[in-house]
Amino acid sequence: MSKKIARTNRRTKATKEKKAAEKELSAKIALFSDLTTECLVCQAPFDKTNKEQVTTWSVIVRKAEDKVNLYCPECWTKALGLVQEYLAQTRTPAAEPADVEEMDNDAAV
Repeated sequence: MSKKIARTNRRTKATKEKKAAEKELSAKIALFSDLTTECLVCQAPFDKTNKEQVTTWSVIVRKAEDKVNLYCPECWTKALGLVQEYLAQTRTPAAEPADVEEMDNDAAV
């Protein structure tokens, strides 16, 4: 009996996973139909039937806003560079721990 229950549980789990995957796929397909025909930044034309463009352009989905943004490779590269530059600037420590100790000692004097 326990083998029969285990098999039923496996089948039920597999069916639920399949339905969830199908639902996710249909949601993504629906978002693809919302795709614009040009780059969001430079308005370069995008051809959905061009295999090279489909594989090289970046599609960003913002689920909270229910929005699909499309970026050409040039604009995407520039954006990534700006983000990396920003992160490098914000991660730079303002003062070393030794400097902080020196400042504290000077303030006490």
